[in-house]
Formats: sequence, C-alpha cells, structure tokens
Amino acid sequence: MIFHAHANCLLFNPLSIQCRQRTNVFQEGLMRLIAYIGLLLCLMAPAQAQDACRTNVSVVGVQGFGAIYDAGIDSLYREVAARAGFGDDDTPILCKLENTSVGPVPLTFQFFTATSIRYAIALPAFALESDRETITGIMAHELAHPRRGLRTRTEAEGLAEEIASDALAAQWVGKDAVRAFLRLLLSEAFMSRTPPAYRERFAREAQARITALQ
Repeated sequence: MIFHAHANCLLFNPLSIQCRQRTNVFQEGLMRLIAYIGLLLCLMAPAQAQDACRTNVSVVGVQGFGAIYDAGIDSLYREVAARAGFGDDDTPILCKLENTSVGPVPLTFQFFTATSIRYAIALPAFALESDRETITGIMAHELAHPRRGLRTRTEAEGLAEEIASDALAAQWVGKDAVRAFLRLLLSEAFMSRTPPAYRERFAREAQARITALQ
C-alpha cells in the first residue's frame, strides 16, 4: 500500500505474537528480546536506515491489532496466497488492525521465528467489510511485497515499489481486483479514518497507481 511499516530493519513485530496460536511464555520472551536487539542494531545503522526504523516503530503502534476469526476471509486468503506461490509453510500470517498513526493502512512485517524468517500481513478491519473483489486485491498487493522482498526504501522509492507490487498482484488476481483495492484508498471510508496531513498525498499516490495499472 501507500505507506507500509515494512519492519525489515527492526526485523520483528512484537505485536504479531498476538496472531500466533502456538507461542509459549518462554518463546514470547525470547522473541521480544530479539526485537529489542534488532532495534538497537537499527539505531547503529546509517541515518537513512535510522529514519526508516523510527517510522517502522511509530507505525507499529497500531490500534486494534489482532487475529482474524473469519472462515471466509481465511479461505480467500489461502486461495490468493496459493496464486502468489506461497505454500502452507511460508504463507504470511494474516492479522487485522483498526488504524495506525497515518491511517487505516495495511502493514507487512518481517520477523524471526525459532528456525526461519517469516512475514505477517495486517489488513484494516474496515477493508475486510468490502466486497470479495476488493479484499482479493488488497490481499494480493500485500502478498506481493514479501514475494518481491522487503527492504528499507526512501519515500521516493516507495511509490515505485507500490506500483511494482500492484503489477505483480494483477498477474495473480487480475487488474480489476487491484483497481478495486486502489479505489478503496480514495473512498470516504478510508479518508475519514486518515489524518488530514496524509490525505492529499495518499489520494495523489493512489491516482498515480491507478494510472500506472492501465
């Protein structure tokens, strides 16, 4: 989406623990320790990386972060993930959020498990109330980010990444579904939940992405 907290510098989202069903107390403590170590390493990085990490950390403070208990949403997500080439062992964990400091944007996180690096995707709760085509588009777009590989990006690079992810998502689910997702970003439902300071930028970038998808 327009603004992601791709926690590739922090490397782990502590909140994603809430979406995992098989985490004991010891594992949770260990994972949180890894998160803080990652943050310390981030603060030792160059200034540009530090800026990205500060952004990641601020956006991680989302409202209403948690698991999705909806069989229909889960089934659709598995279907879209399969089209994107993910299997049972590497499909990103699906979560939801109510809002973030910049608006109800979907977030894609990278984090450690005991044996590997995994991803988690958090979709805005209001978007999950949309029609099937729109939800399919937003899922495919978010899955395109880990498929392409997460890395720290400048703001200028961000729009190019979003356009590239839209294009990849369209290969999996079609342009109509991705356009439906992008139109959601211009909707009153989205803008009314977004701080005024970000609305113009979000609208401008959503229009640019729609044009690029033609």
